[in-house]
Amino acid sequence: MFHTRRDPSEAADINIISTTQVVAQNTEWLLPGFLPKKKLSLLAGMPGAGKTSIALYFAAVISSGGIWPDGSRAESGRVLIYAPEDGVADTIKPRLAAMGADLRNVEVIGDTAEFSGRSRRFDCQRDLGLLQQKLIGKGGYALVVIDPVTSIVSGNSNNNKAVRDALESLVRFADAVCAVLCLTHVSKGSSRRSPLERVMGDLAYGAVPRMVLMASRVRGSADADQCGVLVRAKTNIAPTDGGFEYQIEPVEVPVDGKRIQTSRLVWSPGMLSGSADEILKLAAGASAEMPGGALGRAAEFLQNALANGPMLCSELESHAVAAGISSRTLTRARKHLSVLSSKQSGAGPHSPNVLYLSNVPERAGGVGNAVGGLSFEPLGMPTDRWSPGYPMGYPAYCSAVNGAPPPFMNGVPSGTPPMMTPDGVPYGGVHTQYPPHLETRVTGFGMAPRASQVSGEAHAQVGTVGTVGTVERSRLPQPGDRPEWVSESNWDWLLQEYAREYDQTKRFDTESELEFQDRVARRFLDASCSDWERLDELGRVLVDAFNRLPYLGSLGNHF
Repeated sequence: MFHTRRDPSEAADINIISTTQVVAQNTEWLLPGFLPKKKLSLLAGMPGAGKTSIALYFAAVISSGGIWPDGSRAESGRVLIYAPEDGVADTIKPRLAAMGADLRNVEVIGDTAEFSGRSRRFDCQRDLGLLQQKLIGKGGYALVVIDPVTSIVSGNSNNNKAVRDALESLVRFADAVCAVLCLTHVSKGSSRRSPLERVMGDLAYGAVPRMVLMASRVRGSADADQCGVLVRAKTNIAPTDGGFEYQIEPVEVPVDGKRIQTSRLVWSPGMLSGSADEILKLAAGASAEMPGGALGRAAEFLQNALANGPMLCSELESHAVAAGISSRTLTRARKHLSVLSSKQSGAGPHSPNVLYLSNVPERAGGVGNAVGGLSFEPLGMPTDRWSPGYPMGYPAYCSAVNGAPPPFMNGVPSGTPPMMTPDGVPYGGVHTQYPPHLETRVTGFGMAPRASQVSGEAHAQVGTVGTVGTVERSRLPQPGDRPEWVSESNWDWLLQEYAREYDQTKRFDTESELEFQDRVARRFLDASCSDWERLDELGRVLVDAFNRLPYLGSLGNHF
């Protein structure tokens, strides 16, 4: 009689546990609210954001029982570091010493010794069980740092099963031994996505850890490359709002009888307010407001010169030369601030250009804008990047009767129905948006113009430069326009292939349409145009162009 041998791993029974048998516990913390004990945490950020410095700061504070950024004192313990990409002698040890670590309590993982007598690199999948036994036997460990997390994932880091298996083994390890902090990168050009979606690689990197921290540089100050913020991108065991600001500063420390040049982390007092997304956007947006160096000086010059309204381009350039600003730097600053340009009408075929800012404030003493009339105030960004700055169908015009907002700001009072042409078509079309991305609300108005008075012209006075006269509106670049550096044939190919990729890709239940389109664009460009430049910008323009086509989906009949 033959017996079929049963697979030992086959399920024989399932244990069902009553919650009455489970003892409730509070979450315990190393850094309150940011670094939990005996949990897996992830720290993500762009290269150069200071991830390694933050992790080493955590190690230094724990090893010495030092002070956390929130002012609380750390419970001292031992720290183990696995950082195969960083040198222990020239990076890890000097930074730890600079941040006051008790080096007797900090260790690093070296090679793994085999029974054969050979040594090999530590393999998390094979050696984690042995490491767990060793750390439990020695005792006293509070934190294990793994930098980067991809060093412990076998195979493709975008493989969900491989990533999840590796991270879940670390979850079990952390529960048995101590807290684990893994470091990873964020996707380039992902600043428009939610913080958690910026984490590079498979979704499991952000889903499995109980805490996901994110570090980002603060751009725009003189110390642009040295300042940063730390926020909580995801957690279900603590609040997600608030964060810390830090600065990485160079320092020379005595180590092993030598003077070593290294760096250390210094935290600003108090916590930042706002959500993680708000703090990260504020940190990233600072660069657009105040660049450094010669570009920063030129940008500040332009902001001051155009604060009261438009100026003749030639006049502005003369003042820039007198201020020691080169023509090339001025051009860069104009692009950086998105300074708008229009032709002055009434001066013949060689009309001079007039420059102005899209965010010129309400009438500044009658300088730069017509006096009196409508008053307005900015409302901020549209709800999405395709929404017009005012209701569709409103004409793009500025009333010169009794004054108006700066040139080409929509001067139609809120609630006014769209003005129609004799053929029943709204003036201005559905994509007239001057200036781009700025919504306005009318808070008071004088004499409202009739439909017959609507035109594409705006009168403006230029202060000390004298009267500019009538300004004609020239077409401004629109979202989705073909970039100048992409040929027409390549652009048609990009749109067609992107549409095909869009049709063949499945949208996640958790992502919005915009997030889905951005993800498709990133994957398509990374796979098909990896050697091209400016892929982040190209992806945004490609998505915008895709949404301006007559319909979504297959574009076989469009080309």
